[in-house]
Amino acid sequence: MSRPFLAATAIFILVFASCTNQTEPITPPKVAADSVKPAPAPVRKGTNALEFPADGYERYTPVTFIEYLKENVTSGTVLLDEAPKNWIQKQHLKELVKMLDSTEPCAGISLHGAGPNPPDNVQSCVGAEILLLIETYKQNVTYPASPSSLTFIKILQRNLRDTSKLILIPQPDQLEAAKEWVNTL
Repeated sequence: MSRPFLAATAIFILVFASCTNQTEPITPPKVAADSVKPAPAPVRKGTNALEFPADGYERYTPVTFIEYLKENVTSGTVLLDEAPKNWIQKQHLKELVKMLDSTEPCAGISLHGAGPNPPDNVQSCVGAEILLLIETYKQNVTYPASPSSLTFIKILQRNLRDTSKLILIPQPDQLEAAKEWVNTL
């Protein structure tokens, strides 16, 4: 295995290990017998997770959703359900790819019931969230293609604006591959 991968994995484990001692255990959500969707996962005490509005996918396009994540950067994580099929459209990709290189901090995402929320000291960035949107469209699946930003990007770097935070940063080869793919559409 490569050294950057091992270093990123070690940081990831340390961040989660330091967080587990400061929280209470999570109890699984209860699902009603006649329900097709599970109840929202409980939010761990001590996290800043924010619930995405129930009508959020109707109110936001993928482009304006990025603005929503930037506005809610202090929330750390936005908890959401899967988007409707085809929420991400081809015309959105051309606009999103223009912002793909941005390392501006923003809230990350996590699916309800996908496990514990990322630790409070982990932030995402605009480029990482756009990469997840592009990958979802490319795979022709419902958004998001991964249970959380953290499980999708996996590379943590120290945030230079706030050294107490770690930020998810996509690798240059991931960004270039996404740009090339969008340009073929």
